[in-house]
Amino acid sequence: MMVVVGGDLEDNQRVFRELTRVGTVRSKYAMPYEQDMPIYIGRGLKIPMRELWPIVKMYV
Repeated sequence: MMVVVGGDLEDNQRVFRELTRVGTVRSKYAMPYEQDMPIYIGRGLKIPMRELWPIVKMYV
């Protein structure tokens, strides 16, 4: 299981067998481009985590 914030719906669907939208990012402190980003729960990876992680990791 993985929590996914943002990203393209079709790209996310290519990675997970099951993808459920559970919310939306809304914050008065977020930058405009960070507003209204979807929050998903992804289950059942279609590719190994060791291949996915270098592509999706992001340090804030």
